[in-house]
Amino acid sequence: MASIYANAYLTIAATASADFDGGCFRERSPTVKVEVTDIAGQISCLYARERLGHAAFDFGISGALQAARRNAWRAESQIDDYPLFGRGWCFQERLLSPRVLHYTSEEIVWECLGMTSCECGTMDRFVGSAVLRERRNAAGVPLDIEVRCGKLERSQALVKRLGMLERFESLSNFRGKLPAVLSDDYAFMSAIEGKPLEMETTDVQMRERWRDLVSQYSHRHLTYATDTLPALSGLAKSWQARSPGLGQYLAGLWEHDLLRGLLWQCVDRGETARPGDYLAPSWSWASLRGAVDWLPFHYEPIYHVTIMAVATQPSGRNAFGEVTSGHVKLRGLVVIATMKTYDLRENTAEMQAHRDCYLEGTEMGQRFFIDSTEEYAALLGQELHCLWCSTDVNDLRTMIGFERGLVLRRCDNTSNTFRRVGVMANFRIAERDAAEVTEMELIII
Repeated sequence: MASIYANAYLTIAATASADFDGGCFRERSPTVKVEVTDIAGQISCLYARERLGHAAFDFGISGALQAARRNAWRAESQIDDYPLFGRGWCFQERLLSPRVLHYTSEEIVWECLGMTSCECGTMDRFVGSAVLRERRNAAGVPLDIEVRCGKLERSQALVKRLGMLERFESLSNFRGKLPAVLSDDYAFMSAIEGKPLEMETTDVQMRERWRDLVSQYSHRHLTYATDTLPALSGLAKSWQARSPGLGQYLAGLWEHDLLRGLLWQCVDRGETARPGDYLAPSWSWASLRGAVDWLPFHYEPIYHVTIMAVATQPSGRNAFGEVTSGHVKLRGLVVIATMKTYDLRENTAEMQAHRDCYLEGTEMGQRFFIDSTEEYAALLGQELHCLWCSTDVNDLRTMIGFERGLVLRRCDNTSNTFRRVGVMANFRIAERDAAEVTEMELIII
């Protein structure tokens, strides 16, 4: 499927349709006409129509200003207007297609590797477009494509209109104050300089972009949970072709980004679960169905674990598709704790509906984010292992920051094999007595 869409000349998308019976065509909202007669008896006409939303076409980013991307995407109006964008398989089909013609309820929208355009003209002003950036990246298009498509002049006009050059003294100062999606956009930064820039897509950028893609993809719906990895396999294959430095593909993560990749969290309270069918090892975001994101870092993190071994077993010949098993062997510092039992006088049902849970060690309880809310009751009172993974340094003078860790549950009493059940955003391991911290080698499946 991925190769068909990637090699298509034109993809026609029934973007306003909820299923295959919906078709492309809709009855559009009528234009409002108001006639006004002035004092001289001249009749003037004013035409108006309902203002259209376009945020969903840009992953929730409208124009040059970064909005609340996921909040905009999750808005019911976006889901209702563009149901095709809520489908998991359609995510990679859209990004891999060289050209897409969208039939929406109110207008036709054009997408190619150089631009996005709509009938009302709003999308012609898109700068720093996340979806265009990833479409070009997946297709291996050189970074200067926007300039060759004549968008430099448009970007310069937008920069001037926003008065950005007057507010910042230099490009370096300007870049530091921009959202990443804008500072990473070739045409926009070229407009700031007034000339083409020498830019390359680095392995670090490819890793960050992959995590962003997964986060966006995880909000989509799949009829069959077992399609979680297959529906993203075409993009994974193109990512590896563009950046061999990513290493081996491991059930939705990359070998050379694994330490960062393990630190994902569920972002939808009460909406995550591990399906009955095996999807992926528990350390992969693909092991459950629900929206995910990665714990944020201020700077390049300091890692405290060592990867001893990692492997996944594909179910067939496609290395980017379904997997039947997988494991990662890590060595690091571990604290043993117990998941806290709430006072019976508290609203237990309300507690279970949230993903915030607490761990009791010797004297201190710490919060962690549970992966599957369905596992809440089964984990209460259970012994859990907290693995110290990394430090997010937010003070370069003291090198102090937030400690990140994985919360694991032993598979049985005799083995050293664990399953992931959550993640800790602030481990605070320094506050533990040395006797409470143990160095271990763990296998997570």
